[in-house]
Amino acid sequence: MKAATPVNIKSAIDGLMSLKLAEMRQVLAATGSKGKGRSKSDLAKLIQSEIQKPAQPQVGTQPQAKATQPSQRLTKPSDSKVFADYVKNNKDTVAKYGESISDQFMAEVNKETGFDAKPKLVSKQELDAHIAAGGVELFRGVGITYVNRDAPGKHKQYVDQFKNGNFFAGMGGYGNGSYTAVQQKDDPLREGFRMAHKFAGHNDEGMMRMSLSKDAKTIKYADVVDAMKKDKDRLDAEFKTAKPKRQKEIKKEAEILSDQGRWALLHGHDAIDMGGQVMIVLNRGATIVQHESVTEKEYDTSMHKSRAAPPPPPKDDDEGIHIVE
Repeated sequence: MKAATPVNIKSAIDGLMSLKLAEMRQVLAATGSKGKGRSKSDLAKLIQSEIQKPAQPQVGTQPQAKATQPSQRLTKPSDSKVFADYVKNNKDTVAKYGESISDQFMAEVNKETGFDAKPKLVSKQELDAHIAAGGVELFRGVGITYVNRDAPGKHKQYVDQFKNGNFFAGMGGYGNGSYTAVQQKDDPLREGFRMAHKFAGHNDEGMMRMSLSKDAKTIKYADVVDAMKKDKDRLDAEFKTAKPKRQKEIKKEAEILSDQGRWALLHGHDAIDMGGQVMIVLNRGATIVQHESVTEKEYDTSMHKSRAAPPPPPKDDDEGIHIVE
């Protein structure tokens, strides 16, 4: 039996009614539909409806929530209805979920702004190309929590939650958010990977490789600290002359704005740059995440080389004493 000649779907649409029934059915087969037992006019309408359907999302091309649109990005705390609600009703900002403690306030602001959107999942090759074009290579290790320093069996769950699940606002000593380690391109020891791998409990199942979208809005940590001090001084001055009700609100505002991650989120930033070593991600929707798993063997061969051949110890000389611990 002679194989059917492939039909170009787009060109076929221009002259649907001029196609033979067999050709129409071939077009429908290319879209995954069946057309037996239908008239030519019915098949033409079916072909049009099939072609006009939105494409199913694929890895690397799945539609993402437009979390970085100006209409959703905050510019100041007063833009947020969540902020106003927490201040007015003196709500607790932190909540415990199982083995973890979450910043509930941030989670609600992320939802309000669309910053809780799922990341864009891409192949390793696509992420390689993004990084080669100037994107910052980031690694994130999960599996160690504030409540449980090592959560056995939770590594895959936490990775899947970041990629596909509900947004989780994590806690951190330099500001709340999702901590990632920056992998410098000129670092043969892969310190970024090694830092993240440590926070995954040295478990490959807790590792993710990612980057930020090219239009992500980042802010340097030092700039956050400087701006926070100005806000603190402003609130302190207002507190001195405010009435009791307003003083209570000022206290809550100061509590919320005392965290670097919350401050940056309320001012519309996607991430905080900690000086080239750590990036605190605030907008999950601004991340591009590798779909495939990340392994120590693949991304940190230098670690094994350094373990196999450690550098020789320094020699003693007349200028000082070398203490070996």
